[in-house]
Amino acid sequence: MLFKGKESLMKKLVQVMIAFVLCVSFLTPVLAIDGVWHNPYGIDDLYEVQPTERYPRDPIAGETVYIKGTTWPVEYGQSVWVSYTRNGVLQQNVGAEWTYNDGNNSYWQASIGPFAKGDVITYTVYANQNGQNTKSAGPFSFSVTDWERVQTTTLTSSNNGVIVLNAEANTGTFSPKVGISFPTANTIHVQLSPRGNSNFESGISNYEINETASNITITTSALQVTISKSPYSITVYDLINNRQLTNNGGLGSELSWLTDGDNLVTKVRDSYSSPETEQFFGFGERYNNNSQRGTIVDTYVYNQYQNQGSRTYLAVPFFYSNRGYGIFLDTTCYSKFDMASTTAMQYSFCADTDGSANSMLDYYIIAGKPIDVINEYSNLTGKPQEIPKWAFGLWMSANEWDRQSEVLNAINNANSNGIPATAVVLEQWSDENTFYIFNDSTYTTKPGNEAFAYSDFTFGTKWPDPRSMADSIHSNGMKLILWQVPVLKYTEYNWEQKDNY
Repeated sequence: MLFKGKESLMKKLVQVMIAFVLCVSFLTPVLAIDGVWHNPYGIDDLYEVQPTERYPRDPIAGETVYIKGTTWPVEYGQSVWVSYTRNGVLQQNVGAEWTYNDGNNSYWQASIGPFAKGDVITYTVYANQNGQNTKSAGPFSFSVTDWERVQTTTLTSSNNGVIVLNAEANTGTFSPKVGISFPTANTIHVQLSPRGNSNFESGISNYEINETASNITITTSALQVTISKSPYSITVYDLINNRQLTNNGGLGSELSWLTDGDNLVTKVRDSYSSPETEQFFGFGERYNNNSQRGTIVDTYVYNQYQNQGSRTYLAVPFFYSNRGYGIFLDTTCYSKFDMASTTAMQYSFCADTDGSANSMLDYYIIAGKPIDVINEYSNLTGKPQEIPKWAFGLWMSANEWDRQSEVLNAINNANSNGIPATAVVLEQWSDENTFYIFNDSTYTTKPGNEAFAYSDFTFGTKWPDPRSMADSIHSNGMKLILWQVPVLKYTEYNWEQKDNY
């Protein structure tokens, strides 16, 4: 009887365990992957690299390419891989390795390549969990580029104030041309057309050209420019002060371009030798040093608010050398100046292009004292208009002025204390979604292509009557300046008027 009792008890325990397992199986959700994400350029920010970007963003021949992505939620059993073609031919899939978890996301990385110049790679990122519920991101593609440079030059023509040189590259099939002109006697304008299909700007015509079997020498009243035909190099000599300004040749990066070898030119650059005593100044607003020798300078607008270091929001692709010349790189694209940082005895400058085959390298070398060089630089770029007298006066501004009453009180204080202010700057006046509407007003939204009228707004308690405030500022002999931020700010919530653009 005792044995039978134990057997009965065991049966009951097994039944309870089975029931428990069944209950748990019904209550436990089936694990599944929700998605996979990869964005080759991230937010396309020079300094803020996203963990789901491609690295490098624009691969060069010989570089290993890392495809980075994320999956969610964090669960066991996930697999990530990259499927890709090379010039249309399907390659073997590459598995991605898990790198870390952060929040509700897992992060992965796969390496492909290296590749050769001209290769076109198309790829898709896949992910699943235990072989089920496959998700994908893509397809994405990139063309592989590599550097080509001018190897030799020959004089082709000298007409209408521009000297044209035919060039041969060290590799590839392009037929480059170089244009040399002189806006003034002390300024040389250098233009490189990698495909030889661009027009060059002309300059003054009162210069002399002497050609030998090995050199082309161009002389103005202030400069002597000597071009070595093979291998290519250029030397700029200051005739007035009897000294060499700068020269290149044999550096491996002079007059060069980054290309896929076909119809894509993505970067252009040039390099010059630099003795260790040479110092470089300029580049617009800078916070780290006066002299930029030994640094890499980005011509990139970036507002970090505090502790900017080498970053700036007023970048200019222009510098002055203590050897008596300046260089202005004429481009609106991102450019980078390596001022004897990577290589101690040379500097280089490199500019992005729009990618088209007719892209050019375009820069000026200006000889003279700082005031003369800056004057010629401003002649090339356009001189600023004379600012009005009130702009030289005292500007009143305080970030905490977030209402009309504080502004009017500040004006009264200025008058009471005899402060001759000429401008009032308001920073906290607008909402942070549109950046052009007073921040406590109400209104009916409009399409982005329609303008508001003053009567469209019902103003709140902070800024009850902006018009009368502006009239009061003006009647006190001051100008009103509204701080504007030309951005579309990201928010996790919708804002109808902002989203109408």
